[in-house]
Amino acid sequence: MFNKKFLYSMILMFCLISLASAQTIQIQETLSRQGAEYMADGLVLNSISQSHMIINENATFYMSAYDDAGKIQDKDDISCIFGYASPNGYVVTLINQSQMTFLNDDTIFVIQIDASTLTTRGDYVWNFNCLQGLKGGYLNGHFVVNGYGEDLTPAHSIKFNSSMAFLMVLLLLSIVGLFVVNNYIGKFTLYWISHILFIVMAFSLWQFNQGYTTTFIALAGVWKILFYVSIIAVVPMLFLSIAWIVYIHLFNEHFQKLVDKGMNTEEAFKIANKKRGGWFNGQ
Repeated sequence: MFNKKFLYSMILMFCLISLASAQTIQIQETLSRQGAEYMADGLVLNSISQSHMIINENATFYMSAYDDAGKIQDKDDISCIFGYASPNGYVVTLINQSQMTFLNDDTIFVIQIDASTLTTRGDYVWNFNCLQGLKGGYLNGHFVVNGYGEDLTPAHSIKFNSSMAFLMVLLLLSIVGLFVVNNYIGKFTLYWISHILFIVMAFSLWQFNQGYTTTFIALAGVWKILFYVSIIAVVPMLFLSIAWIVYIHLFNEHFQKLVDKGMNTEEAFKIANKKRGGWFNGQ
């Protein structure tokens, strides 16, 4: 007879693999457009900053300014302002020179971005503008805010996708094994292996989405829920497994006593299994 449960489990696994693969591909394409354009009229501006920031954490920019002769300018020579906008473009924050701190004899402008303004994931735009009499210059660019404060490089993506593919293959094999292996101890072991693999996969997908993605963050929430549900499910599974092991032990002990009394194994099995609904019918 065709095993419908096996077919349904295979369909479920392929859907799970397709969903996970689609997420990793989508995230891999969500790369930053970090860069800075320089335009000036008498002043040359320079920036030393990260291209990625961690959401809900403070960030720091380091800026400097030079005249057309290459001389670095200090805070008393020029007037500067720094501004940045959130990904939706509605929240614009300005930091004037009085709010900045300075390094290297007041020639390095240190700009602190408060965590309360970095609460949205995505691509922020910034602008640093300085004036010195009739001279001026500005520098602009982008920075990305996500969970890790890192760019999703091809190396990271390949490593994650390869690891997930390996885990998916193991999970698929363990589920197939549940329908192929007849020994009840083997089934018990494969069931636990499948559950543990699913926990690892759910946790990995949750952390990966939470850390790198700047869009569709709800996907991270889905995998987070699945992770916690699978973790909570371990508790009743553990008690049921203990009860099952105790039952098997008592069953085997009863069976062995009947065999030791001279009863053939088939009859001893029927008697030992008679009041137990035939759970171990030949397996």
